[in-house]
Amino acid sequence: MKIAVIGNGASALKSKAEKEIDNCNHVVRLGNFIIDDYQDFIGNKTTIIGTSYKKTDNIHLAPYVWYVEDMTDEENDIITYKLKYDKDMSIQTNRPTIGMRTLQKVIDTFNNAQIYVKGFDFFDTGWYWDKKHNYGAVSHPTVLEKIYYKKLVRRKIITEI
Repeated sequence: MKIAVIGNGASALKSKAEKEIDNCNHVVRLGNFIIDDYQDFIGNKTTIIGTSYKKTDNIHLAPYVWYVEDMTDEENDIITYKLKYDKDMSIQTNRPTIGMRTLQKVIDTFNNAQIYVKGFDFFDTGWYWDKKHNYGAVSHPTVLEKIYYKKLVRRKIITEI
């Protein structure tokens, strides 16, 4: 099984990957994404949306919606362990991003799948459709997420496209 997880970072536009993405069994997108005018880079297909209750503009575009901020205590324990939270950090004060929560849910749900990722920039850029987008003050552990993401790539658990 092949899964593509498309983040909203500007790096999603670095290379054209429409066929590779749309040929996946599932294409997972995040929050209030935009497809129109970007299909050559991010494909057309959407089967799962990872989002929060505040970002629901697109939920009609996919058969499955994961409200990833509603994680169970067990799921929260897993992600804080994977991100290596120290003893002074909590899920309430250092919330993992929708992107990282969704990526971890994909890894846990489709454990034998080939997982392809694109557009994970860890707030280093704006959105691919609005490069000037500023995230402002965030309480996400983006440095820990970036380290974990790089480990996933090195261990070939995910593949960047």
